[in-house]
This record gives sequence, C-alpha cells and structure tokens, in this order.
Amino acid sequence: MIPQNTLSNEAACLAALAGSFPPAVLLTGADIPARNRHDTSYLPPETPLAVVRPGEPAEVAEAMRLCAMHGVAVVPQGGLTGLAGGAHPIAGAVVISLERLSGIEEIDVAASTMTVRAVRRWKSSNRRPTKLVSSSPLISVPEGRARSAEISARTPEATA
Repeated sequence: MIPQNTLSNEAACLAALAGSFPPAVLLTGADIPARNRHDTSYLPPETPLAVVRPGEPAEVAEAMRLCAMHGVAVVPQGGLTGLAGGAHPIAGAVVISLERLSGIEEIDVAASTMTVRAVRRWKSSNRRPTKLVSSSPLISVPEGRARSAEISARTPEATA
C-alpha cells in the first residue's frame, strides 16, 4: 500500500511540473509514448508518473529541482539502448528523457574534438561525423551502427 503522503507528493510534483513546462515537454497518462515505458532490458513496461522532455540543460535542472522538492524519484533516459535496466521507468517516478537534447554543437577538426549534446543518433542525421572529420587522423567513427555510434581516438603512433 502506498502511503497517502506519497500520493499527495506525486500530485504536488505533477502540478509544479505542469506550471513549469508546456504540454509538449511534460507528458502524462495516455500521452506517454511506449518508448518511455521501457528500455532494452527486457523488463515489463511500466508507466511512469510523467515524462519530462527538456530541450535545454536549464530545463533538466528545473525538473530535477521540482522532483527533489517533492520527494519524487527521477529516472533519466538517454538513447534507451542499455540492457541493465538503468533507464527503465518505475511507478511513481518522473522520467527525464534527454531525446530533445541532441545534436552536434561543434566539430573542431584541428583539435580533433567533437562536442555533442546528451543524445546523438547518427542514423537520423545527414551530418555524419565521418564525413566531417575524415581529414583528421585522430578521430575514428565506425559506420553501420543502427542506434548509436562510438567515437574513438587514435593515437598518432597508430596512424603512422
């Protein structure tokens, strides 16, 4: 049995989130997509209290602040590719989906660096890093990944 104060905390948290985020960012009930009800861990789907889809780091901070203030658990979701269940929602928790925090912010070929946001799905982009950094001998981007790509650095000795 769930203690009554937990239910009031959840209701107060939902009200606070609704006051801070528009409906396109805060999803509840039937508006929560199936993809946010599970991860790749083969655990049975679970509907969270809500899903917050921030588009900026400040929105992540605000959602975290409101959930902490009301004692409501948070489950972060990134690419949803993990098998350990870390992104699997739990009842009564708020999922913070980082799907809108995606993109490449900067590629510096001279420095062999790439700055990306929280989630980057290479498949969905015509801005594949291989095309952008192919002139750099220090960055390797494997092709053929369905849902993610890993970027690995090569040492100068390996490129000689």
